[in-house]
Amino acid sequence: MYSPSQQLIHLGLGFMVSQALRVATDLNVADRLVAGERSVDDLAEETHCHCDALYRIMRLLAAEGVFSETSARRFQLTELGAALLSDAPSSPRDLIRMMNREPYLAFAQLTHSVQRVCRRSKPYLESPGSIGWRTIRTRPRYSSRR
Repeated sequence: MYSPSQQLIHLGLGFMVSQALRVATDLNVADRLVAGERSVDDLAEETHCHCDALYRIMRLLAAEGVFSETSARRFQLTELGAALLSDAPSSPRDLIRMMNREPYLAFAQLTHSVQRVCRRSKPYLESPGSIGWRTIRTRPRYSSRR
């Protein structure tokens, strides 16, 4: 059982987990572990990564139950991690990749967006991507639907 402070810290560090998931997905780590446990050094060589950096990613995801560290620097796939397999039904791989790129960067500006909305009393968030939509809405000549 975690205290409220511990729960909030876990939530606050969620960005690390989401980015680590994106890296593991981009590198197809789950597919590389489907045949059984492997050393992080083998995975790093196969994926052209720095072995210590990849080890930190793998340990972070092991703490979340995505992989399991079976012995020093050796990992295996867990039931949770199996959902990242490229042939898994309803795999969240593409969603993880998509949401942890441009949308992730937009959320880094969330405080700024919320503060601008409050000052201007506009009913929408002004994120970097919303400028184009506002332009199309207010200037129809920029729309492809003329």
